[in-house]
Amino acid sequence: MEIKPVLSIGTTFSRSLDLAIQEAPRLGPVLLLAQLPYFSLSLAGVLLPHSRTLEIVSVIITLLVLLLQSVLNNMTVHAAFHALIARPVSLGESYSVGRDFLWRSLGLGILASVGVAIGFMLLIVPGVWLVAGLIATLPALVIEDLGVMACFKRSWQLTEGYRWKIIGIFLVIVGVVLVALFGFFIFGILLGTLKGVLPVVITVALVGAIQMLINVAAALFGCCLSVVLYEYLRATSQPAALEAS
Repeated sequence: MEIKPVLSIGTTFSRSLDLAIQEAPRLGPVLLLAQLPYFSLSLAGVLLPHSRTLEIVSVIITLLVLLLQSVLNNMTVHAAFHALIARPVSLGESYSVGRDFLWRSLGLGILASVGVAIGFMLLIVPGVWLVAGLIATLPALVIEDLGVMACFKRSWQLTEGYRWKIIGIFLVIVGVVLVALFGFFIFGILLGTLKGVLPVVITVALVGAIQMLINVAAALFGCCLSVVLYEYLRATSQPAALEAS
């Protein structure tokens, strides 16, 4: 029976966080671009309530932003992976890669979301197991240039024997998120006490700005986590593979 090398939850979390912090000055502002339209729409909703035109524009902008986010996620994975293996690439090169993989990554995301949703409906555990097994799908697409179904197969193979540890990493992240949400809840209470003092538009702007930063941090860390896991699992299963990347 093959004995798998140990995957350390603490080390993986720490490496992912370090990579995210390292790449934040470079990738953070780019990821922020995808959040600005949502921020603008929230402010417009306050200034132009019950506007039918704004509702239509919001739907169009949301669809366009989803496409942009997909490109930026691809770009982030590409840039973060090469930074991790000490072979940094330009943002222009990573953006080109992200754009080229747009439609495949959309298909990947849709199929994965449907599968995970069905898994969560089946008493949650199958959904969590699927998320753990599919954590490396986007890096497999961006780095190895695989087809959509081949990405699922590749990720499932790479995570074999490690899924419980990956779930353990998810639990650590959930704990961190809960602490952050508690802080956000306290901030919300504080903001509520100022509701009568500050204009509504300023309150919405403050909440929107914080939400943007949280979304950017989550997107960056999520991509870095998938990259760190992918790099570890790939190096473990194919030690020579990274040398050829």
